[in-house]
Amino acid sequence: MGRALGVKIVQPYIKSAVVDFALKLPWEYRVHKTGKTVYGKWILRSMLEEMSLKEIALRQKNPIEVGSGSAGLTKNFLDLLGDEAEEIQFKALEEGVRFWSIEQAYFFKIYKEVVGQIPRPAEGEAACARCGAALDANRISCAVCGFVN
Repeated sequence: MGRALGVKIVQPYIKSAVVDFALKLPWEYRVHKTGKTVYGKWILRSMLEEMSLKEIALRQKNPIEVGSGSAGLTKNFLDLLGDEAEEIQFKALEEGVRFWSIEQAYFFKIYKEVVGQIPRPAEGEAACARCGAALDANRISCAVCGFVN
């Protein structure tokens, strides 16, 4: 999409230099508590405050589905799966797969139909904490389910 619009897309949170920098930051630059509210990404929020954007800097974090308008998708997936949703989740648990949303049950069903079994790690390799797939050492998230391990 970026190419089509003539815009360069940059994903800073997966660049190793950014990750290394963030991991070396003292805790107080990462998390800040004001009253009863805890803010993450404090270093970014404090920069916004310095730019006179306090309202943006201190806004409450909402799940992505709130801002993206995808909140209604959960109902759609439940409607598509119907009574099958519980059966899919049960079978997945038998395989060591734990979902964090009903949407994943739907995608798991499709994955099983199209791809088949989840690739398990060889001895000595790491496994995803959510789906049990072999983890690629060069990725920060699971290639199968997207979970950040």
